[in-house]
Amino acid sequence: MVNSLQHTLVNRKRAMLRISVLCACAIACVVVFTSIAEATPLIRQNVSLTFTSPRTDSSTGIRANLFSMDPGAPGGKPKATTQVQLVFPRGTSFDTRVPARCRASTQGIINGDCPRRSRVGVGTGQANAFPLVNNVALKITAYNVGGGIAFRIQPTVGATFVLRGTINRNTLTVNIPNLIVSGVKVVLTRFTLGIRRITIGGDPYVRTAKRCGSLGNRRVYITTFNFNYDDGSRESLRATSPCVRR
Repeated sequence: MVNSLQHTLVNRKRAMLRISVLCACAIACVVVFTSIAEATPLIRQNVSLTFTSPRTDSSTGIRANLFSMDPGAPGGKPKATTQVQLVFPRGTSFDTRVPARCRASTQGIINGDCPRRSRVGVGTGQANAFPLVNNVALKITAYNVGGGIAFRIQPTVGATFVLRGTINRNTLTVNIPNLIVSGVKVVLTRFTLGIRRITIGGDPYVRTAKRCGSLGNRRVYITTFNFNYDDGSRESLRATSPCVRR
């Protein structure tokens, strides 16, 4: 009887030890994967931006696409962007007084409390949460708020969150906080958005610059994307859109 009890206790201790080792290994794997921050030589950051109206000094919409990937990193997960700044051509203007304004708090935006008339754009995106899941689809809704744009982001997995963009003349700056799910850093890898053309009483929400830029012998609008990354590095890319003198 005593020997049987001792044998049972020994087996239980061994089982608990195996479980502890497995848990430690699982935690270590997550820590290793989430601590990999260095980009490989294969990292790619792509951007495009076009104005829906090519004419200068005119009401316009915007179509923008940002995409990053790193095929050399585990799960193809690139380094995370902490801030992206879009510098539109000088003279481009946003008048946030034109559309209705969403005055809801961040939680209110998450809850869907913004007036429909304050919606200025919609889009889609993707996020990489490797090793949990490589690609998570995102639904993006942009609202006009005081001083800028609020982006309500609904992932197919996880909680809805909000990114806020600040507009200062011809510059839109979006800060991206650390996104952590179950101890794993989530990286936004694609952000595709369409800002609709809005004109009320002759006043446009977005107005193109009064002059075209040039690239070779082409007349274009040139928008600069400035990226700050979580490893301290920076990158600047340019996107062009056709421009026609009014």
